[in-house]
Amino acid sequence: GDVYKRQEFNFAKAGMYDLIWVQWVAMYISDLDFIAFLKKMHSHLNDNGYIVIKDNLVEDKTEFLIEIREEKKDVSYGRSEDCFQYVFAKAGYKIVETVIENPPKYHDIVTLVLQRTSTKITVEDKDHIETCKAGCISFDFR
Repeated sequence: GDVYKRQEFNFAKAGMYDLIWVQWVAMYISDLDFIAFLKKMHSHLNDNGYIVIKDNLVEDKTEFLIEIREEKKDVSYGRSEDCFQYVFAKAGYKIVETVIENPPKYHDIVTLVLQRTSTKITVEDKDHIETCKAGCISFDFR
């Protein structure tokens, strides 16, 4: 298939894509923006489609990373597995596969394969969302 930069890409039509790959994006957006982005992807995936998220992973549930790089005025967010689960649950996705890489001298890297969940949120889903939220620092600086 074709690969596009965000600035060049326009979705052709709803339900067309088997796979949407999102790499090194989540680290630059707040939880609210990440949830909004993932919700927009719902209509572009086919019924059995996947979203793959590849990004930094922070080990400690309560630890988070915000690096301000003076030369670039750059801010990065680090999320734990619980924090990712919280964001995905709020956006209507479930994790179907997780791969964690441990490169030396760097943060862990996680690749998460997601599928849409039913649009109806059950009591069990709400409990799971709250459990994940308890171990998650929310990143919203607005």
